[in-house]
Amino acid sequence: QWGNPGRVLSIRRTDVVVYRQTPLTVRSDTVEALQMVLKEKHNMTLSGSVERIARDIDIAHLWPVEGNTVGRVKSKLRDRVSKLVTEMGEKYQKKTYVDLAGSAVRIGRRGVKEAYIDVLLGSKIVVVTQRDAREDHYRLFEAIVCGALEITDGKLQKPEGLIKRTSNIEV
Repeated sequence: QWGNPGRVLSIRRTDVVVYRQTPLTVRSDTVEALQMVLKEKHNMTLSGSVERIARDIDIAHLWPVEGNTVGRVKSKLRDRVSKLVTEMGEKYQKKTYVDLAGSAVRIGRRGVKEAYIDVLLGSKIVVVTQRDAREDHYRLFEAIVCGALEITDGKLQKPEGLIKRTSNIEV
């Protein structure tokens, strides 16, 4: 089942500032796709050590380069980060992946695709950026469960169990 997309929070009494938080979990379709990819491509189970998988992508940001709309979503922050990751990869000669992954990506995410899990499992670092005017993203924990170091922008409220500078780096 799809998760509830969150609730509207107002954090200021004088100004109207509304945020929509996403419940942070690893979705069941992610676990099923991860289980399949681990079994078929790495001869592993979910209880295996994903950190032992060879990772040839140094830095991944799963958003297309500037100027694109994904479904109905535009994001200035994500556009800028995709551009920065691309520029840093060229400057420091690092292998980057900056794009979407999966066959249904242009119409929005409806289930987890093998290509998406392959990118997460093949990345040393996954940069996760939030949508404009929203906070949190499923990719936050998906990157961690796939064994990548996750770098993200700041949040108003930290997800329970997330330890800054241990499981992720917040900038």
